[in-house]
Amino acid sequence: MKKTFTHLGMLLLAALMLLPTVATSQQTTVTIGNWSSTTKNSVTFSNNYYKNSYNQTLYSSAEVGDAGYIRAMILDNRSTGAVTHDTICVWLGHASVTTFASTTAWIPESQLTLVYSGSNFTIPAENGEFPIVFNTPFQYDGTSNLVVVVAKRSSTYNTNTQFAYTSTTNAALYRQNDSDTSYFHAPSSSTTGTRGVYKGNLKLIKTPTATESLCMNIAGLRVSSVDVGSITVQWDELVGATYEVACEELSLNPTSASVIAESVAAPRTPSPTSHPTPPTVSLPVPCAAARPLRGGIRSPWPPRLNPFHCHS
Repeated sequence: MKKTFTHLGMLLLAALMLLPTVATSQQTTVTIGNWSSTTKNSVTFSNNYYKNSYNQTLYSSAEVGDAGYIRAMILDNRSTGAVTHDTICVWLGHASVTTFASTTAWIPESQLTLVYSGSNFTIPAENGEFPIVFNTPFQYDGTSNLVVVVAKRSSTYNTNTQFAYTSTTNAALYRQNDSDTSYFHAPSSSTTGTRGVYKGNLKLIKTPTATESLCMNIAGLRVSSVDVGSITVQWDELVGATYEVACEELSLNPTSASVIAESVAAPRTPSPTSHPTPPTVSLPVPCAAARPLRGGIRSPWPPRLNPFHCHS
């Protein structure tokens, strides 16, 4: 899904340089699995070849690392076809095992915490990181193993929607069905599933507390159109994120710039009454906990994207 922000101002040329975000010093990223491998499958995490599914995947405490609040996860998307699921839910939980001992060895629902739920959830046909920002942070204890649970209900499927995995015997346990929507729900302890090697490559974003600033990269940031008196900027949806946009006047001292911020959930066009110097249009980027990331299109020509940074 694309987001759009339009700033009324002087005519600008559409030249664009994309630079990455810079996370806060309090944020850490734990990388699990072989992200250079091209091994992938539609079963990994969300079983996209079926309409209804429930998947559990185990990760060891050595892989997950220190205690902290897990705020987001990033999946290794290797899809050549897209799919949109009607409903999707993600749970995290502590576990005492690193593999599933049998086809009924589900981690019980009582040990799980719902961290994300959403509807009309699209997994795009892309090759790269697929981030999901959690609605509720998960407090990881630093000693237990971790189970990641993804359940989805859908009216369609796509065998070409696939995530990469690092093959690990019995690291995944799942069940799936096209017609029975009960497969979306947590199974009982006697329900049989299928064990598999599909231990999805994973990045976990952690912070020391549940309220630390959390900054995520965005994709597809671009100038989509330039007209007389207006410039339109678009970017790709980041699952679970909120956004802010700001318009500030160009100044040699950034701290003195006049800033207007607005959530993209209810966007409006910032309209400064005057521009003693050429304006800077700060681009909308996601930052959980309402911490804006700041970028800019700078005039005179050509406009360019400035490096992003998190700030309070």
